Amino acid sequence: MRSSPPTQNQQGFALLAVLVLSGICLLMIGQISYRHQLDKSASGRSLLQDQTVLLALSAESWARQILRDDAEDNQSDSLEDDWAQAIPVLPVEGGLLRGCIRDMQSKFNLNNLQTYTTDSWNDELASLFSSDLDAFLNLLAILEQDSSELRAAVIVDWTDANSDLIVPGSAEDPDYMLESPARLAANRALTNIDELAGLPTFSDIDVLQLYPYATALPGTTGVNVNTASAEVLTALSSVMDRFLVESILEARPFDSLDNFYAFVADATGYMSLSELREQLPASMLTVSSQYFELLASVTLVDQEIKMRSLMQRNGTESAVFMREFQTVPLVLSDNSQGLVSSFDCYKFSPDENES
Repeated sequence: MRSSPPTQNQQGFALLAVLVLSGICLLMIGQISYRHQLDKSASGRSLLQDQTVLLALSAESWARQILRDDAEDNQSDSLEDDWAQAIPVLPVEGGLLRGCIRDMQSKFNLNNLQTYTTDSWNDELASLFSSDLDAFLNLLAILEQDSSELRAAVIVDWTDANSDLIVPGSAEDPDYMLESPARLAANRALTNIDELAGLPTFSDIDVLQLYPYATALPGTTGVNVNTASAEVLTALSSVMDRFLVESILEARPFDSLDNFYAFVADATGYMSLSELREQLPASMLTVSSQYFELLASVTLVDQEIKMRSLMQRNGTESAVFMREFQTVPLVLSDNSQGLVSSFDCYKFSPDENES
């Protein structure tokens, strides 16, 4: 048997080495190309998202301008003002921009409860006159939720600066320390109504039901009678029966609280102005608002970004003090099944316009 010459063996090994090296090179080139495509796709997606966010922020600039113009035009706020009209659907390159502005003082401010002490709590429970405590409990009853005073008490004890229970059965630091994981009461104002879901007696469903009618704003604020829903107006006082509320909805806007009180006193037919002001204190009401919410939605190519901006208007100047984004694929943003979120411009009351 004859063996192959050494030269042929060397040529065979060289050819095999070339083939192996060629395969490795092709594999490396393929990986480099694949990674390049991934980087290119990620860069494109990142650029698209940046463009979408910038378009949403442009709606914010528009909202601040329209609120500034409104403050220069009049001293009251109502659903007839320009800011209350939905932003027309604006075509942008590759997509659409839509949105609306809401008056946050059309809702009950949960932080109005923060200032209660044991003395003021007991005084207002015993009083025949309206108060923020009564209004909140009335609102819970209207929404067919548990309207016991304990539900307001847990909010007070969560937000006030001390560790004393305002009523027996409420919750303070010792109670929250028994939870797993242990925690302490916030001892500060609510920053978002979602915080309620973490408090005793409140469920996620309760919070979702409260969204259209309650909010968490800095400090204490009055309810704007020109923009409040029928439910919120009814909750303000026992004076506000269904027929009176319907009359208020038809007669508004009121350009001053004096005109509002005069209308209500005349509509009741049995209360004088002084009696009405005592029954429903002016501190609970307003006809002009400081706090507004912009809800903007930008659809660009195959994605949608929703933005919620909370604004405070002081005189003619407006500033954003909280901003949130929600990014969803376009195919998941369809509301055909009636599913909405706190980022959506949907109808809360018969007076509000759907976008």
